[in-house]
Amino acid sequence: MRLTHTALRAASATLGLALVLACGGGGSSVAGNHYPLTASVAVVCVNNDPADNIHILIGGEAFDPAVNRVSPSSTLNRTSPLTYKWDTATDTVTITIFAGRGGNVIDQGDVTLTGDDRMQGKRIRAVWNANQTLTVTKQ
Repeated sequence: MRLTHTALRAASATLGLALVLACGGGGSSVAGNHYPLTASVAVVCVNNDPADNIHILIGGEAFDPAVNRVSPSSTLNRTSPLTYKWDTATDTVTITIFAGRGGNVIDQGDVTLTGDDRMQGKRIRAVWNANQTLTVTKQ
């Protein structure tokens, strides 16, 4: 089968749009109904402790120094290892973030994202303040 230049361009544009939508829209302002939406979420993990590491875990993931350990006074940008599903713009998903050391959870927090939040590219911010407290917000 031989594709013409126009057909090839159309196929490329369709594939590009499919990739954007499969990745959660990336905050796109493209009109239309992109639901159901299945996507991961971005998490900004901040360790404000100047002396000790902290593990910031997304959902039920295991402690893993190579994946979720945040060094003192630093930030780690992550993508959730799980995907979540929204059937409509107003559907909600609650995601639990944990903070811990040595395999023990010290604190946890929940954040709720709507399908619209995810389509707008909102993410989770998890901040460890060195006083045994994790603050989890949507940004």
